[in-house]
Amino acid sequence: MSRDTVKLSKALSWLLRHGAEQEGIAIDSAGYVLLDDALHCRRLRGYSVEQVEGVVNGNDKQRFHLKEKGRRKYIRANQGHSIASVREDALLTRLDDSFAESCPEVYHGTYRRFWSAIEASGGLSRMSRNHIHLAAELPERGGVVSGMRGSCDLIVTVDMRNAGIWQDMEFYKSANGVILTSGIDGILPLRYVAHVKDRATGEVVYGSP
Repeated sequence: MSRDTVKLSKALSWLLRHGAEQEGIAIDSAGYVLLDDALHCRRLRGYSVEQVEGVVNGNDKQRFHLKEKGRRKYIRANQGHSIASVREDALLTRLDDSFAESCPEVYHGTYRRFWSAIEASGGLSRMSRNHIHLAAELPERGGVVSGMRGSCDLIVTVDMRNAGIWQDMEFYKSANGVILTSGIDGILPLRYVAHVKDRATGEVVYGSP
């Protein structure tokens, strides 16, 4: 992507995931804002509808969604919100334990420099977001998977076959295939982590291979 396209994508991500309310832009419970309103945001001034459509259609992780209602266009981020008024039931599809039959493991990408803090806290944190992000598949080398940063060097494998995980937490799937949970008080506990491996070497950092 060009530098300008990257800048636009980052501005959209910030506005739609975190900044709409503080910018005075109405956002509904499903995360949609009026595209015309978004383009009046200070970080998006000067961009056109066509440029936004190019970012939405060209994003390899399908981070955004556009819809038309009447003659108006609306845009949302598919996941990653920290805005409390965006509701799971309006934005996401709720999963039940039958999901584990087709997807027995899900994955979270992180970095070695963060692992000691994660371990000390007792699990994966949602941080300032509404949810912890998990991927339903592992990226191939150089590949892109929604829900995981391509630069991560540790892969955390979560066991979805553990009956307790469905009793303790609710799980959802976003429109672009990211698996999401708010955890228990914002934490996905380590007791549901099968193992953590170095992405490059396969070294087991935590748990059993």
